[in-house]
Amino acid sequence: MIEVTQGSLPIVLGIPHSGTEVPVDIFETFSDTGRALAETDWHIDRLYNGLGMDLSVIQTPIHRYVLDVDHAPETSKTFPWLSASGLFPLTDREGAAIYRENAAPDAAEMAARIERYHLPYHDAISVEMQRLKELHGTALLFDCHSIGSFNPQDVLHDFPTFNIWTNLSKSCTPSMERSVLTRCYAAQDYDTALSPGTSGGWSVLKHGRPARNLHAMRLELAQRSYMDEVPPWHWRADKAERLRSVLYRVLNDLVELLNERSQW
Repeated sequence: MIEVTQGSLPIVLGIPHSGTEVPVDIFETFSDTGRALAETDWHIDRLYNGLGMDLSVIQTPIHRYVLDVDHAPETSKTFPWLSASGLFPLTDREGAAIYRENAAPDAAEMAARIERYHLPYHDAISVEMQRLKELHGTALLFDCHSIGSFNPQDVLHDFPTFNIWTNLSKSCTPSMERSVLTRCYAAQDYDTALSPGTSGGWSVLKHGRPARNLHAMRLELAQRSYMDEVPPWHWRADKAERLRSVLYRVLNDLVELLNERSQW
């Protein structure tokens, strides 16, 4: 179920939201909004593939509407994470229902999906990061995301091209954060933001343990930078190749930094 590609360099590319698979029995419970699968990180695996670097890649083929692996799996009696952006999304970013009326998963179904889809994804990341740490003395999870450019929290401004999150440098060393920021700021015609401590994903929080030489960071790309943002979500080769050259430099800088730990 989880797709794992082992590389030789000390970076794991985590790709949690590019999958479009939905089991038939779950798909039947979706509304038209849910079945459109609009909130997919379209082409993100293609964007990072073939950059000429031997990087490990871990991704899930399951769509985030089935279960969002970038959220904590904890449960409670009231299931507070059964919400628009939680572990089991009920609505899309604009508030449209993902499930048909009275068809959202119950507690037993949620627990089964956690066991089937969530735990294997993070187990695979942990295993691969530990393997790379044994080879290099350190490892970094580079969490790969994209998002539609429209920012519902600020209708006057689209999301920046590069959105970087490191939990205020707590999930990696400050030098790693600085390396990515420097490279992104240097890229012409792109805008960059370092997201605040509260805006990020659970994958980075879980796997970023700098004291153990295990690091993590998230890079979220505005989709306008490499694709059309309307169905059928076409890949734009002209934009994508330019963006890929920046991503190569970002990742190459990090590899060099990871290989020169004295610079931390």
